[in-house]
Amino acid sequence: MAEIYPNLVVRGKDNQVETVQYYKLDAMLLNEVQKLAKVHAEDSDQIARLEAQVAELRQQDKMQQGELAQLRAQIQGIQAALAGSNSVPRNNEASMRNRNRVTNDLSSNFTHSFFGSPSDKR
Repeated sequence: MAEIYPNLVVRGKDNQVETVQYYKLDAMLLNEVQKLAKVHAEDSDQIARLEAQVAELRQQDKMQQGELAQLRAQIQGIQAALAGSNSVPRNNEASMRNRNRVTNDLSSNFTHSFFGSPSDKR
């Protein structure tokens, strides 16, 4: 005790430890407990904030997975439409306009699904 808390011991004339002032120990321990309680409260607050962040990130991940599935389905639809339009060779002008319209519609749907429509950004 004399090495760790020298102010708690009483020494005699020969510099030997005679007694320990235990009544001073209560105040020191109370101070340490209060410090630990403050640290614990701060840690608890941080844990709560981190748990909320994790829950939010999980929700975002779930939404992004759904959007990704929709995009994959749209890509498959585009591929199927392109494969279908390529399977029957047509050289007339009306056929080319129709093929361009389908491609533009699919591309526009894909762009709006992935990036959002211009009205979404307002």
